[in-house]
Amino acid sequence: MIGVSSMEQDGDLDLSLTARELRMAFGRISRRMRRLYTTAGPSSDSSFLQLAVLWRLDRDGPASSAALAGTERVTPQAIGSALTDLQQRGLVRRAADPADARRIITEITAAGRSTLHSREHAITDEMRRTLERSFGPEERARLAAVLPLLERLADDL
Repeated sequence: MIGVSSMEQDGDLDLSLTARELRMAFGRISRRMRRLYTTAGPSSDSSFLQLAVLWRLDRDGPASSAALAGTERVTPQAIGSALTDLQQRGLVRRAADPADARRIITEITAAGRSTLHSREHAITDEMRRTLERSFGPEERARLAAVLPLLERLADDL
C-alpha cells in the first residue's frame, strides 16, 4: 500500500518504491480500463486505439494521421489501420487538407461522436458504480483530491 510501504524510517518518501507501486497500480487500472473500453456499451467492436482516436478527434478537432500517431504515441501504420477501419464504419471522415492537398485530415462524424459518447457513458457508469460500491465518502473525496496530481504526472511522463 502506498503511503505505508513507501515511507522510510526517517519519514522521507522512498521515491523508487513509490514509482514502482504507482507503475503497478496504473498497470492494473490500465488493463482493466482497456477491457472496459473494448467491451462496454452497445458497440464493442472498436479497439482501444480506435476509441482513443475518436476521443482525440472529438476533443481536439480534425487532425492529420501524423499528428494522431504522435499524440497517441503509436506508429503511422497503426494509426492508418485504425483510421481505415473507422472510416469504413462511418465513424470518421477523411479529406484533403484545404491548405495542403497532399495532406489528409481526419474528422469525427456524428456517428463516431455517438459511438464514443455511448461508450463513455457506459464506462463512466461502471466507474461510478465501483466507486460507490468499494469506497466510502472520505476515500472518494481523497481520490478526487489527487486527480490534479495524477493529471500532472501523466502530462510529465
